[in-house]
Amino acid sequence: MMREHNDGGAAFSGQTIVCNGKHGTKAVNNPGMSLRDYFAAKALAGLLACGPHDCEPEGIAHDAYLFADAMIAQRDREGSA
Repeated sequence: MMREHNDGGAAFSGQTIVCNGKHGTKAVNNPGMSLRDYFAAKALAGLLACGPHDCEPEGIAHDAYLFADAMIAQRDREGSA
């Protein structure tokens, strides 16, 4: 069973993209990536910067999300949402 994760909401909320299509122009809200994905990407960069790795890429990616989840949990504890 897959665990439900707090994704922290949108990492870059409030962004609007203007689409020019054949039916005219319209503004579309683009929430972008979740804060969880953003934190994981930052953690992944740090993990990969540490040098050669003996583990599989899936393990490193898993660890990046563990760090992201910890960051979101700490953020919630501190009331920074």
